[in-house]
Amino acid sequence: MNYLEAELRSIRKKDKNKLEPQQAAGQIMTRNPLEIRWNTSGFLDHQIPFRATIVLLFLLLPASAKSLWLPQSAGKPFSASSYFANGLSGTALRNFESAMTPYLRARLSHTILLPGVYVPKQVDYFTLAKYWSALSQEFKDLYSQASDIPSGLSAYDSPGGHYQILYYTTGSDAVDLTDTIGYSKSNWRVQQSGSNGVPDYVEYVAYAADSAWSMEVEKFGFPPPYPYIDDGYTSPKAKIFIHYLGYQYYGQTWPVTTETVPGGIGFRSYFEIQNNWNSFAGVQFRDGSYPEYDIYPQKAIQVTCVHENFHTIQFAMTKQLSGDGVPQNFPRSWIEGTAVLMEDLGFNYVHDYFQYVPDYDPQQTVFESDDNGDIYKNGIVTIYLSQFTADTPCICFIKNMFFSDYHSPIGFVKNLETSASQYGHTWAEMLGNFHTRSYYTGSRAVPGRFIKDASLIKNGWSYSNDSLDPSGSVTKSVNPFAMNTFSYLRRADDNPTLGLRFVGDTAKPGDSDTSAVWSVHCILKRDSVSAHDTLAVMPFSSKGVGALDVVGWHNYSEALVIATNARYDVSRSATVIFQVCGISVRKGDTEVYSSIGQSILPSVVPHATVTVHANADLACSLHVSRTTITPAESLSALNDSLIQTGSFYDVEFPVIWSYGDAMMQLSIAESPSTTSPIAAAHHITDTSFVICRWNFSVGKWSRSVSNVGAGDSTNVNWQCSLMSPGVYGLFARAYMPDSAVAFIAFPNPARIASHKPMLFRGSNILELWIYSIDGTLIVHDIKGQNNQPQSLAESPFGLDWNLSNSGGKTVSPGVYYAKVGFLDTGVMGERKKMQKLFVIP
Repeated sequence: MNYLEAELRSIRKKDKNKLEPQQAAGQIMTRNPLEIRWNTSGFLDHQIPFRATIVLLFLLLPASAKSLWLPQSAGKPFSASSYFANGLSGTALRNFESAMTPYLRARLSHTILLPGVYVPKQVDYFTLAKYWSALSQEFKDLYSQASDIPSGLSAYDSPGGHYQILYYTTGSDAVDLTDTIGYSKSNWRVQQSGSNGVPDYVEYVAYAADSAWSMEVEKFGFPPPYPYIDDGYTSPKAKIFIHYLGYQYYGQTWPVTTETVPGGIGFRSYFEIQNNWNSFAGVQFRDGSYPEYDIYPQKAIQVTCVHENFHTIQFAMTKQLSGDGVPQNFPRSWIEGTAVLMEDLGFNYVHDYFQYVPDYDPQQTVFESDDNGDIYKNGIVTIYLSQFTADTPCICFIKNMFFSDYHSPIGFVKNLETSASQYGHTWAEMLGNFHTRSYYTGSRAVPGRFIKDASLIKNGWSYSNDSLDPSGSVTKSVNPFAMNTFSYLRRADDNPTLGLRFVGDTAKPGDSDTSAVWSVHCILKRDSVSAHDTLAVMPFSSKGVGALDVVGWHNYSEALVIATNARYDVSRSATVIFQVCGISVRKGDTEVYSSIGQSILPSVVPHATVTVHANADLACSLHVSRTTITPAESLSALNDSLIQTGSFYDVEFPVIWSYGDAMMQLSIAESPSTTSPIAAAHHITDTSFVICRWNFSVGKWSRSVSNVGAGDSTNVNWQCSLMSPGVYGLFARAYMPDSAVAFIAFPNPARIASHKPMLFRGSNILELWIYSIDGTLIVHDIKGQNNQPQSLAESPFGLDWNLSNSGGKTVSPGVYYAKVGFLDTGVMGERKKMQKLFVIP
């Protein structure tokens, strides 16, 4: 009787459809092109193990894969979970189940996977758990049967007393039967020589599992896992199943979704581990190291047990498998990153996590919410947090995160902020420190700046030197929970003091989140020796503005600014200004800049002046000069009923001046001979004039708060606070509607004796009807047709009613109604609104 026949007979005897993963299934997975992973050159990485998870697992590319390659343009692999990209729906559920079912049925029936059968990825099993209650009963039954442990296995209780280890002694799933050592029942840490009837391989698993329990449960205080129990395995101990997982896998953890636990909180689970590591012969990690797990399987067993055991603990702490992440609203990158941390804490000498370091890219999001093959790289973040959060290395921050959510779920990002505050930090500070210090690995390592293994990590991140724009600044986008670099090399003609100024996007309007948005650090390099670097933190005056002056800049060779976006929701724009010019205005002083030169009298018009009061020493200078505007800018003003008045001025200064370093006022002087005719033509006063700035981001003129200042018989001045560099000009406001009003009629009431019209002003006025109080149509005009010239006059800014009917006869005093048709740009159609009008004698 062969192995498969014996196992099928055992299953039938128990009358349960149990799953036993076959070697063939593992092999077919390695041939599935969706599972292939690419390096930057477009070829398959040779002999490189990496991890993925069926629910929670380790995945290893085999050495034999080195002969395979495909072009990098193959694209992102498909996953069944992508059906839920737009949320939960009946169609998404059906498509998801259809994609998963062939693989689960193949597992259940012990059949080899056919070419083209989709092999689920870890994200699929997380999604399965997330939407478990919405899945069909037939599919849930299939999964539940496929997650059962086969019957008829040999069982061994670990000397520590917490685990029952299940294994085969024959067949392709058998462990090596060598029996030369054991561990003391009175002290599980003590290894003893001699045969004891238990294979050494099983003893190694028992020792590693007992070590995991000792550290994770007893020392760190996490709750123990809830054990898998069925009619064949009734032991209350946690279960470990040793068998052949295919030569890709270290191990995997299965939640048992159908079995309840005491109190209804948490899920039972068990983990599986590979039965041999022969496929590791000659395997090289991507960092260049050789794990030699085929020679020293104990090392692979140890990191696998502490990693997978922590997953069973995570399931024990899970209140629900739904929401924004699994488990406990944590992203999968956090779940896997903390499990990798346990490897380092339990068996640091193995250094298995080094294989993920090449995946670490500081410009990519840490603890990303999307699933990808690099989520294990987050182990380097959790290792850093365990070593640098508190004064001495501890698991405190990680533990606080899990238990805070366990007691009262608050969401992942809020949890980060709250947990950081308990240790005297903001999450922005902690993430910014990590990004900055992660520079110091390999040959750049400096003791105490990064994790203890920093000098052993061969691959570090790189960056490029930047070219500054004419204003001395560089602008880049920064991904959520990621960083970007801004580098400036000292030039021979630079001033002794380098001014670093930072301006970054902050929260959206109405955002109530008061957490820090940015964290900015600077690495000041003297030479090629990293130990000579100086690390500086940029102080912030607001959520998005910071400044740092580097005195003695001539002693350094480079300034490397590292800007961290501490928000998880969106990429943000960051600008770093390198001010290599000297101080132009000292703190407390006031300086006046003019478009016509300081020697010309202010009475000369037109002209513009800017008065600057320095709240801090101001580097570089301000320039104001006359300029012209483009036809597009003129058309934008016309569309908004803004009448151009006089000259335009280009005002340029370091943007950081307007973020608290200085108070600035712009003054524009025009002659009354220019402004008065415009005011009279539109029946407005000088107070309706306003200074506007051209807003490049929206392609419109933005109005500033201004007022009429002191004047004489020659000129009148308009002033406004100066907040940003750009092009400014003076305009007459022909109307003052708010966003809810498409037009305005003024004066209203209108006086017949004044012989002045009532003006209808507004964006995109198309048509006008005027009715008497009894509903009689008095006059009607369609803009552009000018079909009522005796009573209505058209202008670029609207229509003027001369208080007369269609025949040109003056109307009687009384109440009238106007119906105004205007273009609604939101729907690109005409809308109509009513307005009551009053005509008085």
